[in-house]
Amino acid sequence: MNSKRNNWSNIEAFYLHSKVELKQVRQTISSSDLPDKDEQLAFITGYIALLDDDFTGLDEQTKAQIKNRLFNISDFDRDNLYLYCNFMSFYDLDSNLMLSKRLINHFKNDSDIAVQKAILSIISNLLMFCIKADRYDETIFFIEAAQQIDINPDLTFYRGAIAFLRA
Repeated sequence: MNSKRNNWSNIEAFYLHSKVELKQVRQTISSSDLPDKDEQLAFITGYIALLDDDFTGLDEQTKAQIKNRLFNISDFDRDNLYLYCNFMSFYDLDSNLMLSKRLINHFKNDSDIAVQKAILSIISNLLMFCIKADRYDETIFFIEAAQQIDINPDLTFYRGAIAFLRA
């Protein structure tokens, strides 16, 4: 079983809100001999918690494993962007600010619509975190970064969400 493909299956199951499928993937991984088995199981456990909107069942070790894995990625790709976007709530605001700025600077010239959607989703999440923490000055970089992404009909929802948060 390819680890990269398995990660994408996890993401697809999450976006389909398929807890049943995630549990099946978890069972398959549990009985496998993947070299990154523990990491994959941590992500699936995290996805299930996100679907339940209940992080109380996640132990600190699982959260730390997910955070460390994402924080230490040296070469982000589209799949890793989606992983980070999904698990941003595990990080404190300052870590999110630092990592998000790094990602936006890295992907600012990427014309792939899927990457642009992920970046705009990250920006939306970060704006919500900043607003919640009354750290409005931190939003300027992210609003400007969102405005630099070319207008495309596929991005209308994401741009609308950012316009709402900006207002």
